[in-house]
Amino acid sequence: MQRTKSSIPFVGLHAHSVAGSPFDALGYPQDHMNFAYDNGSEALALTDHGNMNGLAYQILHAKKMKAEGKNFKPIYGVEAYFVPSVKSGEKNTTEYKKTKKQQLRQKKIPRRLPLRTRELPRVKATSCEHAAT
Repeated sequence: MQRTKSSIPFVGLHAHSVAGSPFDALGYPQDHMNFAYDNGSEALALTDHGNMNGLAYQILHAKKMKAEGKNFKPIYGVEAYFVPSVKSGEKNTTEYKKTKKQQLRQKKIPRRLPLRTRELPRVKATSCEHAAT
């Protein structure tokens, strides 16, 4: 396949591979790297969910690409998750969930709506009418 020359420089900074994110990805790291290179990109970040299982694939394929004369930079990354405290871990997460539920009960917001919807600010219809005129 002929490499596409891109008129706009682009580097993907968020990509998942089946090596580390099997439920949210298509292809192995080398597939992502080849696709990015063939479409004019000079680098790509692999950011699997909570792990770096694709790192070995990425390093080995980068060496192979370099040996083939392809100028491509793999960017090593991870989509990380954080907890309030490493010592208490699950306990703090549970307490946070309880606190959030208590806050929602106090506001008397229906539980059947997704959390994102419940947290949106309310806008009065009169405000919209004034904005439209």
